[in-house]
Amino acid sequence: MSLQDFLYVDLPKLTSLSSQIFSAEKAASAQAPALPHPCALLALEAELSAQGYLMDLTRGAASRSLREPGLRSTLASTLCVKVTGRAVIEDYQRIRRAMETLPETVDFVNKTVQASVRNTDDFRQTEMTIAAEVEQLKENVDRYSRAASQSHILQMKADLDHAIKSATTAHGVEQWVLDGLKSWIDNHLAGIVKLRVYLSPESADEQIFGNLKRECFLEQNPDSLHFSLGADPDTSITLVGIITSVPAEEADSFDPLAEFDRESLSNLQTFEKGNREVLKNINTLERLARTVNFPRVMVQPLMVYRSFTPNPSATAA
Repeated sequence: MSLQDFLYVDLPKLTSLSSQIFSAEKAASAQAPALPHPCALLALEAELSAQGYLMDLTRGAASRSLREPGLRSTLASTLCVKVTGRAVIEDYQRIRRAMETLPETVDFVNKTVQASVRNTDDFRQTEMTIAAEVEQLKENVDRYSRAASQSHILQMKADLDHAIKSATTAHGVEQWVLDGLKSWIDNHLAGIVKLRVYLSPESADEQIFGNLKRECFLEQNPDSLHFSLGADPDTSITLVGIITSVPAEEADSFDPLAEFDRESLSNLQTFEKGNREVLKNINTLERLARTVNFPRVMVQPLMVYRSFTPNPSATAA
């Protein structure tokens, strides 16, 4: 028996699926379980899989790739997918908040670390040696001896500067980059929490990903979950979601403005064409923000959890 640590549950979507999968025709043999009890959530997942509505990528060949045409074709005609693997969580509200004080935070971190380096015995000893040699240099009238002492002092100072620079642990971002990212997030990613689950660490571009709704986290404060797991949790995460996009490798030939590709247009049609061309350009920016590119697959997350099997070593004295 395995236990699940549920992190995210989209109850309205799951309730809708449950009411359909456990239909009136099956009422005599199976009643729709009351959500959101964990066992009921897993029962719904199992039933979706049993009836062919969910493809479990954690089963079968370990070398399965999202580049396989057959797999992509199956995913495109399947309601849900399940995947387990390493994950990355991108909370753009949190990222945007951090950008406001990023320069000051970077400066504080570096100065704190540098202060620790300055307080080490080796650093202080070198400073005292430099001070002593500088005093001796004032009384040294020999030209060759002075040159050697000055060279030694400069080398020691360079060593101290190198020690300080090597202690720099945080790196800043140019202000124009920060301003651009703030504008990008405000306009296209405000409130978005992207979850990316990787089929294999060796194929970083093969991802199942989607946007997590803040109200569906089991933790009332998502910052608490972020602090516990981090942006890239070091444990496997399971994602179950409704497949919303399986982009093809070649460019999409669909053009919604093709209806205006003719010589004679009425005034109203010309006006509409101009407005929709502007909207198309805006939609291009939206596509850049969504990053739904081959070989990725986009989903609307239903459940996110961590799964654990019993560990006999845990009971050892």
